[in-house]
Amino acid sequence: MIVDDLDPELREFVARLQRERPLPRPAFRGDLGRRLTRRTARPAPRYLRLLVAGQLGAGALLLALAALGAYAEIVLRARAGRPAESGTSCSGVRAPRAGAPRKWSITRLRAMAINRAPGGARRSS
Repeated sequence: MIVDDLDPELREFVARLQRERPLPRPAFRGDLGRRLTRRTARPAPRYLRLLVAGQLGAGALLLALAALGAYAEIVLRARAGRPAESGTSCSGVRAPRAGAPRKWSITRLRAMAINRAPGGARRSS
């Protein structure tokens, strides 16, 4: 904002604010500067290894649960007589081939949603 474009009252108010703004005492600023430069990086907490080990353990546990779920899906499919197809995920959804065109783009889905009424019937234009 340019001060020259303001009303004369506002221009005087801005000038007063700039003139009378509070500044910390020089001694305070000096102490603060010395304290900040003297401060070293905090050492790592003593329990850092324990924290890292806990995070790694939790991640490994989640991966193991996911693998167990996938394995259970495969076993259940085999027991039901439906072998897992190659190229499908555990849920049976076929993964798209590399470079294959996508059937449904976000733009197309949005257009379909806009052209449909809440009950599923087409809106009349």
